[in-house]
Amino acid sequence: MGLTKEEKKAKKEAKKQEKLRQEMEKQKQVKRDELNREIAAQALRRGEIDKSWRAMMLKIKEPVFRQDIEVLWHVFERSFDKKDHLIGYTMKLMDVADFQFQRTVASFCDTIDRMINKFLTDLEDLSQDNELRLNDLLTRTEDEKSVIMSDHTAAETHLQLLLYHAHTSADTLAWTTKGENMVKADEDRTTYSNIRETLRSFLENTYNALWDEYKAVLRAYVVDTAENQKAVRKLRRKENMMADIIDSQGKKIANSDGMLRRLRTELTAYESDVDEAGARHQSALHAKQRSLSPVPIVTSCVQCRANCVYVPSKTCRQQSG
Repeated sequence: MGLTKEEKKAKKEAKKQEKLRQEMEKQKQVKRDELNREIAAQALRRGEIDKSWRAMMLKIKEPVFRQDIEVLWHVFERSFDKKDHLIGYTMKLMDVADFQFQRTVASFCDTIDRMINKFLTDLEDLSQDNELRLNDLLTRTEDEKSVIMSDHTAAETHLQLLLYHAHTSADTLAWTTKGENMVKADEDRTTYSNIRETLRSFLENTYNALWDEYKAVLRAYVVDTAENQKAVRKLRRKENMMADIIDSQGKKIANSDGMLRRLRTELTAYESDVDEAGARHQSALHAKQRSLSPVPIVTSCVQCRANCVYVPSKTCRQQSG
């Protein structure tokens, strides 16, 4: 089937438009190639200009760069010298500080040694002072004990004399003398008890003072020298020795107190024996007098404790009255 006129015309028009487009593309390509060649030429020219410009600027700026480099070099040398001087000075200061630290450590160690030696010396002095005080107290205790024993012996002798005189005197004088002796014995017992209590209080106060002083010294030493654990162990062993000594002293004091109590018990037993002996002697004397004579005897009545005329087989004068 053949093409129509419109189709042929349109086909020719399309071919014509295609040729125009191709020609325009060729012209554009030519212009594009020329532009690329111009750009490449301009780029080469610009590179040459840049090279010549850089060379010229380097020639112009070379003295300035050289001067700046010299200045920087001098500044670097000066900074290097300054840093080297600072490093050397710092090393010297570190050496001086190290030497001062060693001297400080040596001084501290010497101070600690002197403190420890002083504490040990003071502790030894306290121990000797405690021994001296304890010996003095024991000596005084023995002396007072001797005085008490001598007073007791004298009192016993005096009591025997009074009993002998009472046996040879009347019953009234015997009762009066016995009452005086009993009052005096009570006073002596009270005096000896007060002396014993005073002595015990003095020993306890001395012991407490020494113990408080020892604890205060030990507490101050522990607070001031907390780093010296070895010295603390030695001091603890010393403390145990002191505690044993103090315990032995307390036992000695307890033994002395027990001895005083034993003496008091013996004195009480002796007084009771004396009372029983006096009563037996009085009963024997009354029996002897009643057996020898019926004569009235002026004696002390057992019932009314008054001077009655004693007649055998009769009652008290006051009761009969």
